[in-house]
Amino acid sequence: MSVLPLHKEIEEEAVVWDTDEAAAFLRISPRTLVSWRSRGMGPTYVKVGRRVVYLQRDIVAWLYQQRST
Repeated sequence: MSVLPLHKEIEEEAVVWDTDEAAAFLRISPRTLVSWRSRGMGPTYVKVGRRVVYLQRDIVAWLYQQRST
C-alpha cells in the first residue's frame, strides 16, 4: 500500500493542539480556555470523543479577530 502526500492545506488544517498546547500558544492558563469553553467564548474547538482539541488555524483566526485599533 502506498501513501500519497497530503495537500499542503490539509496538512496545515491537520495541526491540532490539546488544551494545554493551545493555552501555551496563547500564553494563558489552560483553566482560562476551559472557562471560555463553558461560557461559549474563546476559539472554536472540536470534540473527538471525550477529548477537546483545537485546530491551529482556528486559534490563529480567532486571535486575529481579537485585534483592536
